[in-house]
Amino acid sequence: MSINRTIERAIRFLLLFQHDDGWWADFQLAPGPSNIWVTAYIGWVLAGQDHPQARDAAALAWHWLSAQQSPGWGYNPLTPQDADSTLWALQLAAAVGARGRGDGGTRGWGDSSEAGGEKVIPLNPTWYQTRVEQGYRFLQQHRQPGGGVATYAQDQEIRAFIGASPSVSFQGWCQPHVCVTAAATGIDELTADACEFLRANQSADGCWHSYWWCEDEYATSLAVLGLQKQDHPEDRERIDRAVQWGLTRITDQGWVPSTLYRYGSPFATAWVISLLSTRKQLQVVRDAMERAWQWLKGQQKPNGSWLGSACLRVPPPDWRNPETYNRWKLGRKIEGGISLDQNSLFTTATAIAALSHWKTQIS
Repeated sequence: MSINRTIERAIRFLLLFQHDDGWWADFQLAPGPSNIWVTAYIGWVLAGQDHPQARDAAALAWHWLSAQQSPGWGYNPLTPQDADSTLWALQLAAAVGARGRGDGGTRGWGDSSEAGGEKVIPLNPTWYQTRVEQGYRFLQQHRQPGGGVATYAQDQEIRAFIGASPSVSFQGWCQPHVCVTAAATGIDELTADACEFLRANQSADGCWHSYWWCEDEYATSLAVLGLQKQDHPEDRERIDRAVQWGLTRITDQGWVPSTLYRYGSPFATAWVISLLSTRKQLQVVRDAMERAWQWLKGQQKPNGSWLGSACLRVPPPDWRNPETYNRWKLGRKIEGGISLDQNSLFTTATAIAALSHWKTQIS
């Protein structure tokens, strides 16, 4: 099966599960599934595809997000707003142009047998721009000295939301997070400062450690893509070290193990493909990407999805280094728990992004 066909099937899976209003939902924490954060991320992936229906779905997602919460965005409508959800929403806004199509309406894709055919969304360019500006101001409050970005700038709202006592420290949740900062490199106004933080926080083995994810592949790939965007000569050695780390993660069979999927995680494997794409001129890298692509292609389900293997973890709010926490429980919906994307939407979107990187390598 060609890579174009593999991506097409995955896109159609995501389109099938988009709500008529424009949102997707995945994961399951105590406040319920995420629809705001997940929609921002999936919409951002689809906006980058050379696929008219995918781009329309992304525009519809942004239209829906623009009416949710304010000034930033959160995990879902019940939760306090946070920097991570907000930066993905802003990246989606940038990807779709924020002001929409400018032609008086845009289509939200839907199969005519399921969604009643073509839907035209009234555009409000002024409101879109207002929401973007609000989001940027909110995000600025989460920038920390040194360039890092904290998920929560203050603990009051999130403390009240989870019902934590005044004696509980939130030093873990209110510190700058590598995985959030790595994602923030996609925001042009934050890229330079975020990269300074990342330069100071690369681990000895070449990776960057995630806070909210079991997989370091997430933070490492986003960090490298951000550093590559800066194109500073001083970063070449850092990127090379990260790529070497990525090469050690891929087995001879092409899969990358993770905490829960020791014999192959589609989510982790996809992120390594994106990581390696930054050094695709090297034969050893191209060989590894070929193995990973072949494995990932073989793991695609008949409906176009991949096994939901994105391991979202929620450390206790006072825990600064989740690597030292040893009481994780799969399925727990509160602190100390690990949650999977049970609807496979987040992993499938990640695979689409990775295969798009691979497509540029072979085209």
